[in-house]
Amino acid sequence: MVNIKDYLDNEGILAIDWDNLRKLILEEDREKIEEVERVVERFPDFYDFKKHQEFYNVNCSVKINGVPFIIPATGIFRDEIEQTTPIILEHIKNDNLVIDIGCGFGHKTKFYGLNIEGKVIGLDINKSSLDIANKQKIDNMYYIRGNIFKLPFRDNLFDSVLFCNAIQEDGEFSISYLNEGSYYDYKYEKIQELSRIIKPNGKLIIGHNGYDYYSEEVIKSMKESGIKILKDYNLNHKRGGDEIENHITVGVKE
Repeated sequence: MVNIKDYLDNEGILAIDWDNLRKLILEEDREKIEEVERVVERFPDFYDFKKHQEFYNVNCSVKINGVPFIIPATGIFRDEIEQTTPIILEHIKNDNLVIDIGCGFGHKTKFYGLNIEGKVIGLDINKSSLDIANKQKIDNMYYIRGNIFKLPFRDNLFDSVLFCNAIQEDGEFSISYLNEGSYYDYKYEKIQELSRIIKPNGKLIIGHNGYDYYSEEVIKSMKESGIKILKDYNLNHKRGGDEIENHITVGVKE
């Protein structure tokens, strides 16, 4: 079994904070990244799908020493990755067919592929991320471009479906007549679609950073989609100097 710490070291995903990472970027590239990042920092008060895709495109195109910026930048989340991936692996290690929805450039997807004998599929809507993922894939892995709201798979197909740190993306921002904003992330609709492609008795694993009651909302949507909750993990990890709460909820399709 591949150790998560050794794996991240070998993949160049080293622990780093934004201030130190920023020093490695050429000034012109820094300006590109910060321009699109200013939009992202307004989440969840504002969401622009095209800008969000542009954010990933820029992070994939800018390079540090020949390596796409998105790879070393993922080191900001290293503590979280070290905590969550071994937990998830324990639940999927004997599965024949697993899909990682919102896989990005496949850093976690590849780790699972190295540790299970079954096949692992990574799905993401961003082509730039998938281009990087496809250059690093191994024999039991495939990457597919697709939309969470209409997944390109038949019903009852996968032993396990992973949806980690993406559930709050691809939502809709609206302003009321009182000029008050609200953000709807379509968690129920997404979970319904995920449930559709899981085999009976197959697993749905959802991970997210969330505010106090967000985990309850995720669990409620899973139950309403025919998913029985097996385990709910509440983890704290460090991101820069901050402690962030992370949840992993594991359920089985009844």
